[in-house]
Amino acid sequence: MFFNFGESFFHGNRMGTVKILVKIPRILISLVMVLSAGGLALADGPLRVGVYQNLPLIGFDKSGAGQGLLVELLAHIAEQENWTLEYVPGSWDESLTRLETGRIDLLPAIAHTPEREKQYRFSSESVISTWGQVWSRHEENIQSILDLEGKSVAVLAGDIHYLGPNGLKELAKKFSLKVNFVEFADFDGVLNAVRDGRVEAGLVSRFFSQESVGSSVIEKTTIVLNPVSVHVAFTATADPQLKTAFDNHLHQLKTDPHSYYYQLLGKWISGEEGYRPPAWLSHVLRLLMVSLAVLIAVTVFSRIQVRRSLREISRKNSLLEDEIAERRQAQKELARQTIFFEAALNSVPDGLVLCNTDREIVRCNPAMTRVFGFQPEDLLGQKTAIFYASLEEYERQGQLRFNLTAEQKSQPYVVNYRRKDGSVFPGETLGTTVCSEEGEVLGYLGVMRDITARNRSQEALQWELKVNRAMAEIGRLLLNSSSIEEISNVMLAEAKNLTGSLHGFVGFVDPRSGDLVCSTMSRDVWETCRVPDKTYVFHSFKGLWGWVLTHRQPILCNDPETDHRSTGIPGGHVAIRRFLGAPAIADGALMGVLALANSDRDYHAKDLELLERLASVYALAVQHMRAADAVRESEERFRTIFEHAGAGMNTIDIDGRFLQVNPAFCRFVGYSPEELQAFDVNDLTHPDDREMTRINFIEVQEGQRRFFDYEKRFLHRSGRVVWGYVTTAWMVDDDGRPLYGVGLVQDITERKMAETRLQENEERFKYLAHHDSLTGLPNRLLFTDRLKHAMRKARRAGSMLALLFFDLDRFKSINDSLGHDAGDQVLQAVASRLLALVREADTVARFGGDEFIVLLEDIQAVTDVETRANKILDALAKPMTVKGQGFTVTSSIGISLFPANGEDGETLIGRADDAMFRAKERGRNLFLFYDSELAPIASEPGSTDGTSLGRA
Repeated sequence: MFFNFGESFFHGNRMGTVKILVKIPRILISLVMVLSAGGLALADGPLRVGVYQNLPLIGFDKSGAGQGLLVELLAHIAEQENWTLEYVPGSWDESLTRLETGRIDLLPAIAHTPEREKQYRFSSESVISTWGQVWSRHEENIQSILDLEGKSVAVLAGDIHYLGPNGLKELAKKFSLKVNFVEFADFDGVLNAVRDGRVEAGLVSRFFSQESVGSSVIEKTTIVLNPVSVHVAFTATADPQLKTAFDNHLHQLKTDPHSYYYQLLGKWISGEEGYRPPAWLSHVLRLLMVSLAVLIAVTVFSRIQVRRSLREISRKNSLLEDEIAERRQAQKELARQTIFFEAALNSVPDGLVLCNTDREIVRCNPAMTRVFGFQPEDLLGQKTAIFYASLEEYERQGQLRFNLTAEQKSQPYVVNYRRKDGSVFPGETLGTTVCSEEGEVLGYLGVMRDITARNRSQEALQWELKVNRAMAEIGRLLLNSSSIEEISNVMLAEAKNLTGSLHGFVGFVDPRSGDLVCSTMSRDVWETCRVPDKTYVFHSFKGLWGWVLTHRQPILCNDPETDHRSTGIPGGHVAIRRFLGAPAIADGALMGVLALANSDRDYHAKDLELLERLASVYALAVQHMRAADAVRESEERFRTIFEHAGAGMNTIDIDGRFLQVNPAFCRFVGYSPEELQAFDVNDLTHPDDREMTRINFIEVQEGQRRFFDYEKRFLHRSGRVVWGYVTTAWMVDDDGRPLYGVGLVQDITERKMAETRLQENEERFKYLAHHDSLTGLPNRLLFTDRLKHAMRKARRAGSMLALLFFDLDRFKSINDSLGHDAGDQVLQAVASRLLALVREADTVARFGGDEFIVLLEDIQAVTDVETRANKILDALAKPMTVKGQGFTVTSSIGISLFPANGEDGETLIGRADDAMFRAKERGRNLFLFYDSELAPIASEPGSTDGTSLGRA
């Protein structure tokens, strides 16, 4: 199974070949020798022969002269052919490279593969057969290829036994073994690494021996692999007659059992100098073997029949025993998985439901009560339609889920659900198909989360972003546009978009006539009013918008038909279902009106607040436009706009010093105008945002920009940080040099705080999923993950782990006598004491109730575990006071060790749990190590028993 071949491979093949060849008539042998005689001097110059260290096949001495079986064989043939040989010593990789590039003419010892056949010209006759042999130190006890798991193995770079199709690397991959291969330039380096303990094992050719490194601490293992034929390889461009001459000589030598070829085998391989048995011996042996074979055949045939029956009975019995063992293990595993599933089900904070293929609920967790209001027992057997806002949505989702791709099914989806009280809410759901090992769909697992609060926060953030963008665009127009029509168009478009209104108009009051001039209306209003030049003048004010102008008060009306203020509108105008209006007032003067109508939803307070802000800005715009003809009036009105703007405004010079600030900006940063005169922009900027601000000023100074907007942090006078959305436009002279900048600062602190809270909630959710809410210790899920990591680390390092599983003795009596609050305080105190005892690399977790578990990593000796267990018992037994009552807490501890007591986390936890229950049976307030005989012996305090420890 593990590719272990016998040492008789070579000798068996050789003797078989001899037996066949002795039957060839001597006259045929003589004829072949005559035809091949008279050597071929094919090379004008010496033949360059690559040699590398792989004795006894090939190698070279300190002077670079070749040696070994292949070297002497080649020299023998060269002498008959009158060839001159020149040896080129080097490593295996160097020799291959020289053969590929033509710097040598031939390489005597190279394994034949189909891949190499494409690069080199191989001899037709193989010189010898070989295979790979794994060596190791005596103490490693490596018996099969499976024992190489996790080991470091030295190999020859490019070796066929290492990289070939049946090489060690490919076999390790097939057996899923993790082997660290360390490459060396020659076999001496491989065995030296094994001898020195740098690696656990090494792969060499089967002819290579430990005499090469002069050490008796290493030995051959039973692992041999990848038998190959060794040939002589010539360059691809070599003269074909060179290969033919070599093949003829080698064929003649292999035909004659007394030839120089077999003498070399005896010298380099067998250790004998050319000894061969007499020719008559083979005939006598053959006759004896035939007679013996007949006798054995008669005896063996009868025994085979009996053994065949016995083997069949044994095989069936073994299969039955294996099946019984597998079923017992499966039942045990199912019990463990059930416990873990229940714990996971109850610890998930979101609603979790398990249904069959008919979408009938078979299990759900306690969180379903919080999410939907149903008790878990009320949901069993119900269709999942009970959760949906409508039956149509239930059926639609059922059809949709079956038609999704695998990638789409792994994504969460949002659907409207209904609580027990009838209220509808948006829910985020992640559905997973539960399948058997054969792929049969058994049911569906769904995790449901109420995302109402999250949606509201996101909607609020999106609304605030849209408003800020709209205000930034309008602010840009205020600073750069001289057209009241352009500003009116943008304001109406932004207002309709943000509120979802179908109709609306923006108008300003003519200061001379008192009429309302509307240059901007929605298309439907224009067509209804039949105004061809797109301008309409209202000489009298009617209806709801008229009331806004007359009383200078905003209106939010979602039922105009019942509102007495909606009378007086002439017939034929657009029917109003909902109305929103705000007067545009600046410096106490009525500047105009903004009106919206017929949103698909009811208007709310945020809509009115937005319209009032737009009306305030529109009033400032109208005021600014009216002052365009008179510089003094323009400056005065701009100052009014500046002072009464709801957003912070300021003017700054090119060095960032404040020239003017409005009250809103002063309120934003907490300083008075006089105090701000001594400041510049950098003084109020948060340190983390100063570089960004500096770059903006440089770009303005260099003429690259005249306008920029961005979010930044300011330092309030109170020391707190406030966020502002800054829009700054720069005024320039005729030469394009910046004179001063006008800045608009929107306070976005609340939005930023909402974003921060949302992020903190997400982080809190992740923390609660992996930690116990009472003690703050890792829960079962996080502990299992850490245990897996620790076991992988221990396997690589060859170290030991220890699991200490325990609960508190008679903890139930504390809850019964003092109440659950007192019990919670005891658990928190126990957690604190445990954390004070362990190292930073160790893990303390709460498994539920009064059960705790401690993972000790990098354990050097069992006595270290004993010491730690005694400290835990002593620490827990110290008196504590809860609710004014003093008492002591004891514990029973069960201990399992890795890898001695198990190779996986479930086994280690289960065996530590078994040891804990046996500790309770022995009298509590002690610890026991797991004993596979199920008969642990409790030791007295201070005992050093390495298998089962305890204390009185």
